[in-house]
Amino acid sequence: MNTRLLGTLGMIGGVGLLAGEVRHLISGVRITGATVDAPDIVGYLIWGIGGICAFWAIYQLGVTGKGRWTRLLPLVALVGFAAMALASASELIGLTQPATDPLIGVAWLLILLGTVLAAIFALIVRTWTGWRKFAPLFCILTILTFIVGDAGGLLFGSSWVLLGYAVFTSASPAARLAPVPA
Repeated sequence: MNTRLLGTLGMIGGVGLLAGEVRHLISGVRITGATVDAPDIVGYLIWGIGGICAFWAIYQLGVTGKGRWTRLLPLVALVGFAAMALASASELIGLTQPATDPLIGVAWLLILLGTVLAAIFALIVRTWTGWRKFAPLFCILTILTFIVGDAGGLLFGSSWVLLGYAVFTSASPAARLAPVPA
């Protein structure tokens, strides 16, 4: 699939998360399991779908290397985003409650683990150059900002938009491997 399209969808997913964070900043309500409502669930559903797209593109681009196992690392985060989207969809239609859904915990764990591994290997392998190689790492570092407060949530949402943009601006594998004309 076209990695530019996947990057665009990844940016849209980040915007879905960012919109919820802006809403909470304006309302002054700090998000907890008890305060998650339908707009939050929709935002997490959009973020989950965008994350699936972004990490599928990262897999296609070979950002984590060419080895058999290192190439599969982005799929850990992809499975986490799929779990987030599935849990959000089930919460949206009323099958589960946000505060008691165990799939959300599994989703967060896989998202964090997969993104950390992708960030480490993106730095080691250097497939992405310049600022792009730091985009997955920036997503992980912004998790710490949740501890600080609501402004940290804005930074966290923005980091996922940046990751989608890094994917969007990356060359496709065919373009990267094509011979340079003389």
